[in-house]
Amino acid sequence: MSKVTGRLSVEDMAKIEEWADSLSAGQIAAKLNRTTAPITRHLEKIGKGINKVANFETQAEYDLSSRPYWKQIKKQFDNEELELFLYHWKTIVAQFQKDVMPTEEMQIVDMVKLDVLMNRALNIQKDNMDRIVVFEGMLNEEARKAPDDRDREYMYDIDRQIAVLKA
Repeated sequence: MSKVTGRLSVEDMAKIEEWADSLSAGQIAAKLNRTTAPITRHLEKIGKGINKVANFETQAEYDLSSRPYWKQIKKQFDNEELELFLYHWKTIVAQFQKDVMPTEEMQIVDMVKLDVLMNRALNIQKDNMDRIVVFEGMLNEEARKAPDDRDREYMYDIDRQIAVLKA
């Protein structure tokens, strides 16, 4: 008799969850007449696989994507920032092993948002500092010219741009 393939049924998922603490993925697969792969994936999703930390991280990511505020978070951050957000979210929630109350969840969201925004601000600050160095080089180059050859308006413009970046 061939093994059942396709998506796990609700009944299959319930049985996997019931047997997760007492049977291995292979034993559960044999009882359900299924291959081991979908059983293992479901065990990881519910935090019952071999690598507990990775399982909790996978479940935390899955849980986050089902939250109503996730759509807003995706609008607020670019892809690189979302990757950082997910990393922090998964590691923090996994640390508590699914024992996160709703109030704590919102505190974690706020803390991770602040971290991502702080990184954004620091990246902007570094970019501004790099641009200031370039403008100061341009200003010094113009200042090295003979006084009659200097473009005072150009120097004033560069000075103003440096002041704006410093502000």
